[in-house]
Amino acid sequence: MYLPRLPRSPQFDRAVAFLGPLLVGSIAKDVVEPLLLGHATKLQPVAVLLCILFFGTLWGILGMVMAVPLTAVTRIILMNVHHPLCRFLAEVLGGDSHSSRKAEAPSSAANGGDNSEGANAARVEQIPALL
Repeated sequence: MYLPRLPRSPQFDRAVAFLGPLLVGSIAKDVVEPLLLGHATKLQPVAVLLCILFFGTLWGILGMVMAVPLTAVTRIILMNVHHPLCRFLAEVLGGDSHSSRKAEAPSSAANGGDNSEGANAARVEQIPALL
């Protein structure tokens, strides 16, 4: 099978050698990683980028490494605190909305008249005190 030979110049080779890895690295760093990390930790991709930026500015390379786990743990803690501001911040970090949470929540009739607030309070009591 005949493949035509394309004329190439040293300038073209240098440009491809420089721009190829730059484009692949930028796409992987700015698009793929936040999507994968956000999906795995249930965090918004924008929240992942912002937490890496914030903790990287605060603690350098170590902060960038620890940013996503710290933010994921913070989101879990905020979801279990019974305060509207904490719940709101956890929903912003995770991208949860009130409508999707209400749709997933079982009705009190389906629970046999069980009070869902009481069930939530029982779950929170199982969490050890953080302070």
